[in-house]
Amino acid sequence: MKNGELNKISTPLMQLNFMDNSFFAYLQQLELLVFFSGYPFLYLLIGSLKSIKFVNPEFRKDINQLLPYTYAFAGVIFIGFELKNLYPDFSFNNISQRIQEPFWYVWGILSLLFWIPRINKIPTLSFLHSLFFLYLFVRIFKKFTSEMNTDHSFQANNMRVYTISLLLYLTILFVFYFLSFLVKRFLEKRSH
Repeated sequence: MKNGELNKISTPLMQLNFMDNSFFAYLQQLELLVFFSGYPFLYLLIGSLKSIKFVNPEFRKDINQLLPYTYAFAGVIFIGFELKNLYPDFSFNNISQRIQEPFWYVWGILSLLFWIPRINKIPTLSFLHSLFFLYLFVRIFKKFTSEMNTDHSFQANNMRVYTISLLLYLTILFVFYFLSFLVKRFLEKRSH
């Protein structure tokens, strides 16, 4: 495979070259991966709880309902991180120079839509939305695997980034579950 062939996508939706060869574009892609790439695995992991019989059905239901909020909260953290990086110059010129991958940034910001109750009632939508970031992860991983056969540091770094993303989602989900548990207990005690 020639250098650059991997950059061209044949589907009409993505006829753009998303993989800029600059180091800054790579760093921004890693930022996106940290905030969004671990969600599909978490979603599938939680979905696999259905096949485990000793897991409480109420626990499964609660966790499944929290998944879109978990994804949306990662989007909030992403926006906060980007605003911190842009500070103190929030001008359009600075934003356009700083953001190398506008499609992926906009797609990441769209994760905030999962705060909307009507949208977050369908957890599968958050999974489908996050698959674009899994695609980005696989694409970057494949690119560096094909271009740098001798140096595995990029592959190891990408796997570290994916692991951090997964840990981020597990932490957010645990905190949300714990908070929802406390709120339920408080409301139960108050009603008695």
